[in-house]
Amino acid sequence: MKAGIKFTVGGKTYDDATASFEEMSSKLKIIKKSLGDLTKPYDEISSGLLANIRNRFNDNTFGNPIYSKQKSGFTRQVRKVRGASGDTTLKATGRLRDSVHRVPSPTKNELGEQREVFVLRIGSSRVPYALKQLEGGTWEVPVRVNDKGRKFLDVDKIDDAIMSNAEYWGKRWKKISTFETDEHIVQVPSRNFLALFPEDREFIDNIINEWLTKIDIS
Repeated sequence: MKAGIKFTVGGKTYDDATASFEEMSSKLKIIKKSLGDLTKPYDEISSGLLANIRNRFNDNTFGNPIYSKQKSGFTRQVRKVRGASGDTTLKATGRLRDSVHRVPSPTKNELGEQREVFVLRIGSSRVPYALKQLEGGTWEVPVRVNDKGRKFLDVDKIDDAIMSNAEYWGKRWKKISTFETDEHIVQVPSRNFLALFPEDREFIDNIINEWLTKIDIS
């Protein structure tokens, strides 16, 4: 088995780091042979890597036109009813950012503690829309539609909304509530929030090289 990092979302594994670790794999094998496993270096790598990933959510890296596109009117409305502050992409509530974590290893040491033999796993869980944000796709927004085809956000059907239709629409809701229910389709661009950036690769390489200097490879 090759040593390296795997990213998992929605039960799927993404080997974005595989190519990067081809050249590091031999170094990691030397460290494993000396230490018995890779738990200690992976402890250092995971803490820094997770911090980098979360910082990209906070500094709006994914709002850059390279990774995103201008938000639709309905996306902005949904952010508002969810109480999202500012205009940071992928961080309306912080749930997606906070869902990224180190996935527990299937192996444990004799004390029942985390033990990483070959692979460090980073992933997102408990957020149903994580995979859609990663791969891109469509988002069905619940709306009400009048006889002229104009659409109005159906706030009561929005997950995590902090207000109701009556609060959002005010006196207009009495009329809007009589309109037909429907869905508005929003195109979701792919935003690989688990991608390794150049600074991540440099950080990982530095830790691996530091561990090589700590062990006897003669």
